[in-house]
Amino acid sequence: MGQKEVRIDEKIYELLYYVPADAVGAADPTDLDPEDVPQARVDGVLELLEGSDDLENKLRAARLLANWGSRKGFNYLVYAIEKPHIFEGFYEHNLRGYDDTFRILLRDLVGYFSCLADMGLIDEARAEIFNPIKKIIELSNVKPFEIRGVFRLIEEESFTEYTPLLREHLEAITLKPDIHRWKIYDVLSLLLKVDTDYAISFLKLAGKTLSDFDLKKSH
Repeated sequence: MGQKEVRIDEKIYELLYYVPADAVGAADPTDLDPEDVPQARVDGVLELLEGSDDLENKLRAARLLANWGSRKGFNYLVYAIEKPHIFEGFYEHNLRGYDDTFRILLRDLVGYFSCLADMGLIDEARAEIFNPIKKIIELSNVKPFEIRGVFRLIEEESFTEYTPLLREHLEAITLKPDIHRWKIYDVLSLLLKVDTDYAISFLKLAGKTLSDFDLKKSH
């Protein structure tokens, strides 16, 4: 019986965590090019998503599948994001120890978008990711994790639908700088690029400059 359990664990590890030695630039299976993932592995990960009773394995499976362009993986991420009371705590920040689960899921949503965009499904993917990303931004308004994972879409892809959410985010996190102060600089830096008038007005009303929020400065 013990040998069987070891084999099952090894199979799960290979499905959910293994990165081939020749996978250039991939530190994690979520980084793999979907075209380089064997169909047998995709099928195995999907089987875990649909059949496992282990929430951690199901979430990990969903993350991989979403990054490989699977709508089933994406749908499970949406489910997890809608139930933070169940899924928070699966991933902790390496240095600060707070829950980092939803920052990681944000990265996976962007990975899903990028995969579908490569298939020419930009508009469809853009619409799909909006509500779950909105939910994550709203969670970050009151939780310590950061949301830089979506900044590229806002700045480089001009996804202006997120601008009102960033305004709300900035206003919320500045109310509790003891929790969020290290995030304020990043959000303000982005808003100065994509929503300049608002960001300048915000700084004037606060009587601050951007550098006042830069924690890397020596005081």
